[in-house]
Amino acid sequence: MKSAFEAASRGRAFVGEWRDDEADAFGVADRVLQCARAVDLVVAAQTDPQWAGSDSLDVADRLAMESGRPVLIVPNTGAHAGVGDKVLVAWNARREAVRAVFDALPILQRAKEVKVGWINPPSEHDVAQDIPAADICA
Repeated sequence: MKSAFEAASRGRAFVGEWRDDEADAFGVADRVLQCARAVDLVVAAQTDPQWAGSDSLDVADRLAMESGRPVLIVPNTGAHAGVGDKVLVAWNARREAVRAVFDALPILQRAKEVKVGWINPPSEHDVAQDIPAADICA
């Protein structure tokens, strides 16, 4: 995978950096988040459901919700043609989500389809958010 990444990023107008690190299963997400906050785009693999320890890894979830960076999660199966054609924005109106959406605008503008998923929407009694996720569409 590393050689494929390096080959794909060689000679491009951007800098691609592969990082290898070690952490125990419960510290992986914290370590990855620390690195993610210093990059423009995070590319991460989906957690492998076949791996026995996958339940302890919440890396993809935490990257999407806490990094404040655009995150491209590569599925474990299927063809991956048209990367960025269909985008899901995980929205919760927090600072990290606002920052990630702003940074992802070039990707969002080129996408053929953008869906917004409201994560932990406010209760029906929260009058500040009459229409869930309307603030992101403005």
